[in-house]
Amino acid sequence: MLPITRRERENGATLRPVLGARKQLVFMSPRMVGNEPALYHPFRDRIQSLIDGVLPIFDLDRHLTDPNAAPPLPLVAPKLYAFPRLRLAGIRRWWKLSGGQYLDPRDLESFSSSEKFIFNPTAWVLRYKAKLWNGRLLGTDLVCGGRQRGNLLHRLFELVFASVPPIDWLNAKRLQMDLWLEKEWQNLLPMEGANLRLPGYKVIAEGLLDEGKRAIWVLIEHLRVAGVTKTSANVQTLEIPFVGGNIFGFLDLLVENASGQKAVIDLKYGGFKQKSQELSDNLHLQLAVYARLVDQGSPWPEAAFLILGKRALLAQQRNFFPDADIVSSKLSPSGLQACWNEFEELWKWRRDLLDQGWIECAVSGSDGATSDLLPNSTSPIQRWQLENYADPYDDLGVLTGWEDSA
Repeated sequence: MLPITRRERENGATLRPVLGARKQLVFMSPRMVGNEPALYHPFRDRIQSLIDGVLPIFDLDRHLTDPNAAPPLPLVAPKLYAFPRLRLAGIRRWWKLSGGQYLDPRDLESFSSSEKFIFNPTAWVLRYKAKLWNGRLLGTDLVCGGRQRGNLLHRLFELVFASVPPIDWLNAKRLQMDLWLEKEWQNLLPMEGANLRLPGYKVIAEGLLDEGKRAIWVLIEHLRVAGVTKTSANVQTLEIPFVGGNIFGFLDLLVENASGQKAVIDLKYGGFKQKSQELSDNLHLQLAVYARLVDQGSPWPEAAFLILGKRALLAQQRNFFPDADIVSSKLSPSGLQACWNEFEELWKWRRDLLDQGWIECAVSGSDGATSDLLPNSTSPIQRWQLENYADPYDDLGVLTGWEDSA
């Protein structure tokens, strides 16, 4: 950008608040910036040069300390009002509404809403019944966090394993695949990762691409060994009935081998330890829900988690993926159908509480004790009792109350 063009743009930005003022224009000027005295903005000198006398200055710090020490100027001084001090709302284990008329069942659920319903009913109520959503500016941080990393890698997987793949992943050499991914990455960044093109972010972008290339190749090797011939990415399922109404979902990957056997693969950027524990405890609800959506009366498909950061394919058994990292469950019964059956049992328990107006707030700091006036917070299946449930993507957590030390 030419210097003269830059000056014109900065001048226009500076004049915009002045031209938009109707009655008065108040500039806030700090005394210190860090440990250094703050300098006047050049625009102040420009205004001073156009008026007679001295610009009126109101010392807000002195006025707040002693209102009589700095007499207010009628056109500048803000009006101050006293507000009573209020305590932050504390955390309670149970919220109670008069009956469940505002907590009636929804027509359609997804895995995301179902997980909240079982483990964090407070979030389910706030999100889907009170209809509270985060503001538009949330998530605009220029820092590339886990959510954006996962989203960008998901997009690469969607490109490679589409129903009509743009590259023959089944027969491609690794070098050929890497070169193709590098080309597609340069097309993807301007649309969904423009912040990674800023100065200082090139290393992050290159490192993320390298993670994607290695994870995709690992999955290709698993698919080839499993004899997979068909893949579909980001698959929207049909709605199917369940104990809570109807449910649907979006599958990251649905694959099929030459024998017609299907498997669901859910992509996770991280969470190796958590997903391993879910498989061990037979609490892999996400895989169970997605498998049931694919099942619809036919034999249950197999399912696995692909942890992108670890490049690990986690499954309970080798029925479909011979080279998967196996996390077996010692429970009986176990497997996807057993997890689904327990999920529906837990749903009935939660639904009964909501019908009575009881909303359990199972977050850190809440007291799980019960009394004659409160319902029992013990899950009918002990393994599903998740204390201090924490959803890293729950934007409404602050509405559940504050601990005494806050």
